[in-house]
Amino acid sequence: MWAIGRTALTLLSLLIVLALLLPLASYVLAQWFMVGAVVFHLELYDEGGRPLTILGALSKPPELEVFAQVYAVTPPDDPSVLKEVYRGRVRGLTLRLEARGALRDVAEGWVRFEEKRGPVSRDSGTAVQLNLWIVNRTSGEVVQRVSYYYAYSPKGILEGEERTYRVKIAVPKKAKEASGSEIRAQQDCVSYFYWKPVYRITPDTYVQVGGPPEVYNHLLWHDGTLYIRTPLLTIYNPLYNPWYPSSPISASIMSGSVGNTWFYVAIGIGFEVEKKLKNGDVTGGLSGKVYLGGVSRDMRAWFGEILFVQPWEEAYAWIWARPVFIFYHEYLVDCAGYETYTGYDKVDSFVQDVVKTYNPQFDDYYIVGGKGRERLPSFIREWIFNDTLTEYASTYILRPSQAILLGDFLEVYVDTCQAYFKAPIGPVLSVAVRRVAAHLVPLSVMIVPSMGDSELRYVSGGIQNDGQYYEHLYIRKSKLLYRKDPPWWCLWCDPCYYKVPVSLFIESR
Repeated sequence: MWAIGRTALTLLSLLIVLALLLPLASYVLAQWFMVGAVVFHLELYDEGGRPLTILGALSKPPELEVFAQVYAVTPPDDPSVLKEVYRGRVRGLTLRLEARGALRDVAEGWVRFEEKRGPVSRDSGTAVQLNLWIVNRTSGEVVQRVSYYYAYSPKGILEGEERTYRVKIAVPKKAKEASGSEIRAQQDCVSYFYWKPVYRITPDTYVQVGGPPEVYNHLLWHDGTLYIRTPLLTIYNPLYNPWYPSSPISASIMSGSVGNTWFYVAIGIGFEVEKKLKNGDVTGGLSGKVYLGGVSRDMRAWFGEILFVQPWEEAYAWIWARPVFIFYHEYLVDCAGYETYTGYDKVDSFVQDVVKTYNPQFDDYYIVGGKGRERLPSFIREWIFNDTLTEYASTYILRPSQAILLGDFLEVYVDTCQAYFKAPIGPVLSVAVRRVAAHLVPLSVMIVPSMGDSELRYVSGGIQNDGQYYEHLYIRKSKLLYRKDPPWWCLWCDPCYYKVPVSLFIESR
């Protein structure tokens, strides 16, 4: 009887323990299987637009090898800015980045960072930087390089959300020259390429290397990191002489009133860019090779300011932002593990984050900024009015009481390719860049990321002539050409080239 009783008691104890452990086990299993991911399906096309892939993204031509490196943009309180989450061969032309390891760490870091501000939503996101090398296996030649930023939701990926992208890549004809025997002889040798950041410039750089005293009045320590006052729209209304008086000007800029605010990345890749800069080529050979390469940060947040500018006055709307400038060298790692600098360089410029506050009354976020009724700081004017790097665009004449939308003004006089770069975020880091690597200053001035709204064509707003005199509007553009490629299916289309404003600094005279 005692034996039976002890057995029953033991079974009861086991059942109680199992009952207690079952919820925990279920939670652990759910967390293991409910893993979100960012998935890339690569599609290769020849120069005629015909697919090179077999059975969709399941196979690729045997003469080609694809290598990838992926960086994740880290939260602002992480000084690394970027963290590598993948490097290696892409098999089957599908790259799946699950929320494990380094990518999970980055996503959890973003969620913790956002929780300091308020409720974390899947509407807010960040990005991964996808870098691809399409390599001819026989010659080892890189026939195509790709670098682009793709958005994802840190909260979503931690909760099992999967975001899928189709990446279409045009492969030059020379990549098809290879024989089967040569391929088999080399298939055991795996070498790869990667981008190594050489210069990383953020607002923190001003503190690390020192800067003019004026800069420190425009830095904000917030949420464990530094932000810099970044102008979005500036109106200067000079009065040149009494025989040609000026009218009062009003202007407005708004973003995020519909959908999310997005921050786009400017990317340039070229051969010996740094060497060319040191030899006096202010574009580093990148003119016509700079793209707006995806999204670095998106958030559901609203911003708006209205400016009233009398003759002789200057006023600007600004936000607290964290712009980033990164310069890379490309390295080849051979089968023995030796690294060699290939001579190729890359530069990215994007906005990592902006300061925003949560309003529980409306369950909404607001981008923190304001307006100034004084001249822009001299360190900002330096990169706007650099005649070597920037130039005045064509003018627009505002009749008395006439108004023009910012989007229309940009489209007609600047964005001639309809690339939709929206409102440029000026490279206010140029002084910091000069103190770290002076030869990179031209690129830090001319390569400009942008800010826009996901459901609007442009950041909304406009300019109006409130007086009785005609006003000529001027804007400063970068002398560096940006490139917009036609859609992959448009075989008869040519690339379009355009210049971007270094800032929305509009002079009315």
